[in-house]
Amino acid sequence: MYLVSEVACLDERMKNGLLYDTGLRQDTSAINRQLHSIETCEMNMELLFNSNGSPDVELLKKIITRAFRLAAQIYLYSLDPDFSAEKPHCVELVEEITTSIFQRLPSGPTGFDRCLVWPYVISGSVCTASSDLRRLINNRIEELGVAAKFGSFSGLVTVLREVWRRVDSPLDVSGNKINISWRHVMEEMGWDYLLI
Repeated sequence: MYLVSEVACLDERMKNGLLYDTGLRQDTSAINRQLHSIETCEMNMELLFNSNGSPDVELLKKIITRAFRLAAQIYLYSLDPDFSAEKPHCVELVEEITTSIFQRLPSGPTGFDRCLVWPYVISGSVCTASSDLRRLINNRIEELGVAAKFGSFSGLVTVLREVWRRVDSPLDVSGNKINISWRHVMEEMGWDYLLI
């Protein structure tokens, strides 16, 4: 969570004109090294549940930590002025978080989707219309049913639907492709709530 806050601070400093290219590159490199140093291990998702049907808490902590780490990397890369969601590195990170985390965790009212709102916002905000992640998120919203209309998950749905609406028609008045930031969308719409 500390590294997530460091990335958010970088974003805020850039927004306020307090960070320039050289400083951004140095800070980005330092945070990226720290994110990569977080222990990652191969996780056997088939063993997520114990024989009595309860989740393996230690494995669940590692999985959720990995989801936040991958989302923090996506967020960090999105701060680059030349960022594009279509660049191979971003696509790879979105695919990794989709296949290694989201697709494997149980869904629905008894699943873990409501614990992963922030990783869903970050990774979902950079996925394309044809992305497996966008389909997965839409399915998870349906599977949650009425529970998707409350708390942070409700905010997630609202923000991502607006981001996707804009991403699906991302040309400026001169016909150039533009990047859509979930934070800018929230600011423009006056949505002042936490997505955790």
